[in-house]
Amino acid sequence: MASGFGTTRTKYYALAGGLDVVTPALAVPPGRCLAMVNFEPFYSGGYRRCDGFERYDGRPAPSDATYTSFDVDDATYFVAGDLISDTTSGATGVVIAVDGNTVAVTKVVGTFTVGDTVNGSLTITSLPTVRGAPDNDTDDEWLLAAQDEYRADIDVVPGTGPVLGVWRRNATVYAIRADDDSTGRALLHKASASGWTESGITMAKYVYFDGGGGGTAQALPAEGATINGQTSGATATVHRVVEHGGATGTNDSYGYLVLTSVTGTFQNNENLRVSTTKFADSASASAAFVLPGTGTYRFINHNFFGSSSTYRTYGVNGVGPAFEIDENHVVSPLLLPLVLETGQPSASDMPFLIEEHRNYLFLAYPGGAIVHSVVGEPLTINGFLGSAEFGMGAEITGMQSVVGNVLVLTTDRFTKGLYGSDISDWDLKLIGEKSGGKLYTVQQLDTVYTLDDLGVTSMARVQSFGDFVGSTISQLIQPVINSLRGQVTDSTIVRGSNQYRLYFSDGSALVMYVPAVGQSNNAQETSVQFGYLSYPFAVDRIYNSEDENGIERTYFATDDADGLGYVYEDQIGPSFDGDIIAAYLRLPFNHVGTPAAKKRYRRADLGLSATKPIALKFVADLNYGAPTVSSGTTSLTSADVSEIDVFGGGGFWDVSNWDEFQWDGQNIATARANLTGSGENIGFLIYHESAIDDPFVLQDIILHYDIRRLQR
Repeated sequence: MASGFGTTRTKYYALAGGLDVVTPALAVPPGRCLAMVNFEPFYSGGYRRCDGFERYDGRPAPSDATYTSFDVDDATYFVAGDLISDTTSGATGVVIAVDGNTVAVTKVVGTFTVGDTVNGSLTITSLPTVRGAPDNDTDDEWLLAAQDEYRADIDVVPGTGPVLGVWRRNATVYAIRADDDSTGRALLHKASASGWTESGITMAKYVYFDGGGGGTAQALPAEGATINGQTSGATATVHRVVEHGGATGTNDSYGYLVLTSVTGTFQNNENLRVSTTKFADSASASAAFVLPGTGTYRFINHNFFGSSSTYRTYGVNGVGPAFEIDENHVVSPLLLPLVLETGQPSASDMPFLIEEHRNYLFLAYPGGAIVHSVVGEPLTINGFLGSAEFGMGAEITGMQSVVGNVLVLTTDRFTKGLYGSDISDWDLKLIGEKSGGKLYTVQQLDTVYTLDDLGVTSMARVQSFGDFVGSTISQLIQPVINSLRGQVTDSTIVRGSNQYRLYFSDGSALVMYVPAVGQSNNAQETSVQFGYLSYPFAVDRIYNSEDENGIERTYFATDDADGLGYVYEDQIGPSFDGDIIAAYLRLPFNHVGTPAAKKRYRRADLGLSATKPIALKFVADLNYGAPTVSSGTTSLTSADVSEIDVFGGGGFWDVSNWDEFQWDGQNIATARANLTGSGENIGFLIYHESAIDDPFVLQDIILHYDIRRLQR
């Protein structure tokens, strides 16, 4: 590279490091961002425009939609929304656009063929072609129309109010929403090819029993057995047998039976029998188990048993008992004893957090109480058989089983760890005296991450002792954290891209990318990077699990009126459920290593990776946004770029002169923007909006400039 004043030079820098809103202007690395909206740090480098989300009910995903186009001899016959059918082949579809004599058709079933007659009187005059638009802009328009046609079919979960919970186990997606019959209950639905349905779901009934053994040491009935009530004449099939204590050998076993196929109503204090043989006394009338129509539902999937067919879902809601959804979609309650035993949390039986640890099911209750099941028996709370209770001394905010066989338990103020292998050697130890976590923010990637009053905290293991140390890792975005932490609604992880995500009631989300997950046990060695998302409404409850192919799937629900009642699948598709995604990066002011020298800037080349040509708006700003030296050539006003309060003002927001990158559409290419103006430093804002463009990655910048003179 030539030296001396007046010679054009180049400076390369990678876009990396994420948000940085605290480092002094002269020290911030040029690849970081002063503001970032709907971009995220990418695990292979650069900044990636985020995925979208779309409504979901089991019907075909809008983002999978496509269209076929062909000419007919008179397309004025059609308008968007018309049904079209090939009279010869029997193919059918829905018209989404008409352009001259060309029709674009989606929801195609069968094959349209050139020369065939459609709708009885028109002839197909050109070869039907998938995605056969005349140009890229028209292709975008027609593809979005096809997606909207599919989107219109997807319905809300039946009921009233917000969706209270969503969960996936293998191929089944469940959703819970309050019934609209004023009973206070919620209904469980499954996604299907025709939308949400209750078909195939069984809400079990239950009856408490005591005197198990029946006076003659009779064994309790096996699952699948038919029982009857001697007085009531009620009959049922036993689905689960849960003992809370006692023994049939001494005729004092007690617990409850989960029942299906119930006819009649079992009465309190009657003989329970198999055929004519008594095995226990009823200790309550039989009752239907119902899900409450309020609360926040949380779930896990786990196989506590030996069979490959017993991979089941377990849930809590904070306003009713825990429950199990088995492989046959039977919903069974997890009930505490009818008469509470010493140390058990409350008569209300309302756990609000759930976790599996060392094949025990752990439940967290209000008041700082933790209860776990008998090992390998998730429905059984029996101290004699191996369940136990603990007290945390503060309200619990998170439970996370981590590698190394430690159950991490957080409160707002501190963190403890449950060490040991079983009830014989449990040891509850303080592992974070001043670091805890807010409710629903505790997640695990390589280690446990939480949001507490200081910021995002990592509870990383210390290799030499196998213990933990807490450290705050969000210093680079601390003003953003301070602005948002009181509004947090939920969190999740994205294993595929090493991300921890926090969601807030204003619709924003922080994305924390953790490089080299699994390669470090010390938070001080891991330099995390942050991005920022802005959704059109709040994500109030979000759920991440795996489908039948082991692929991560994420769903969320909102309390916002604009999205009320829908289940949304996150991280899918190019739009926010059909709306545009407006995204931008604001890069720091770069002095290219000569902060005191005035430079003339000539060109910026942006490296990017995308699946097709995209349009990017671009503005250059000089000398920390001094209005006398700002540059640009085409019009885009500051109203097109919404100001995000957490990033502060100044700089680009009053600039109305913009340029456009011109890019030839190669998979890895350089987009070029010409620059004018002189100054000691230069900053950029890169803006993109679309409802149809797939995510792309901005990778690096090469800056062309001349050094003119030292600033006087």
